[in-house]
Amino acid sequence: MPADFGERYGRSLKSGIVKTPAEDPIHITMNGLDGDGQADLVAHGGSHRAVYAYSAANYRYWMEEEGHDEMAFGMLGENLTIEGCDERLVSIGDRLRIGTAYLEVTYGRIPCVTLGIRMGDRTFPDRFLASRRTGFFLRVLEEGEVSAGDEVIQTVYGPKRFSVRDALELLYGSDPDRERLAALGTTEALPESWRERARRMAKGGEG
Repeated sequence: MPADFGERYGRSLKSGIVKTPAEDPIHITMNGLDGDGQADLVAHGGSHRAVYAYSAANYRYWMEEEGHDEMAFGMLGENLTIEGCDERLVSIGDRLRIGTAYLEVTYGRIPCVTLGIRMGDRTFPDRFLASRRTGFFLRVLEEGEVSAGDEVIQTVYGPKRFSVRDALELLYGSDPDRERLAALGTTEALPESWRERARRMAKGGEG
């Protein structure tokens, strides 16, 4: 749940970014995990970002990049730390069965200043996005229970097959492909704000 999390501009900052491992099964509702929450419901939360998943393999990358001997899972604010699925391997619109919950991949995380505070480095959010190792958000299609060790099973593949990394590169890369941006703009699982951004960029507008 949201808690005091340092200061910004001389004001106390609340955030739900601090996560701790759970030993018991947790129920996933349509709004996210029981016991979880966000302080800023404009920038966080909502049906398209009810659950946030992050690859365990990415932690190994960041430990080397940051010179850390270890980083505890949950450090980057994810609800689920997973093996075998990352931004290259899952696509917008893929559907995943984890435990008894059924989830749909919606988009990659765009980090905010809170992640920089969490990591003690104001440059970290920009480097996090540039790495394209952002993790991904999930919409809840069916509520259910998840437990440590549950297998992640891909049951449906996104109709247009844009990986999370592909979408990030199209929207935030330096050489956008207008034809693919137009197609991304019609991908239903993607939030409308992202679809609009893709359509605007496909027409030569700014992102």
